[in-house]
Amino acid sequence: MYNSVGGIFMIIQTDNFGHSKAFKAERCEGEYHYPMHLHQYAQIVYVYSGTLELQTWEHTERVSAGSFAVIMPFQAHKLDTLEPSSLLICVFSERLISDFTGENTLLRGENCVFLPGNEMKDYALKQLDFENSFLACDYTDEPQLRKVKSGIYAVCEEYFSKTKIVSRTSGNDLL
Repeated sequence: MYNSVGGIFMIIQTDNFGHSKAFKAERCEGEYHYPMHLHQYAQIVYVYSGTLELQTWEHTERVSAGSFAVIMPFQAHKLDTLEPSSLLICVFSERLISDFTGENTLLRGENCVFLPGNEMKDYALKQLDFENSFLACDYTDEPQLRKVKSGIYAVCEEYFSKTKIVSRTSGNDLL
């Protein structure tokens, strides 16, 4: 769904609102451009190679090779590679990270991007990555969901320990 406010176009990504899939992941190779959008699900992006520019309403950050970005539910964002890149993009239900956010899905980090420790990075990527270019699992796929949830928790634990958490006080994203 496309909305325009003051000449700014933003996509409301309806397939990531209350969808039956608890987790979806995609490997992207080459150029990747996704316009400003928001959705109910949280998102983790890992850059294997190249550089990704992540824009939110608050600021623009560069995600370089070896770094993660964490985008919280309802946080408007835009993704653009600056060169041919290799990315892992994981989108998952906010229910999977409720241990970190509680009932407040409007929390977010002051920054989205962080450089992980090698041990955590290796573990998380082993849990989140896969053989094919796309993976999805729902709440009934317990073995696969436990595996990816452990990877999500590893990333969130390090992200929330390295990033100042702020509560969104304005409704700009949702408006």
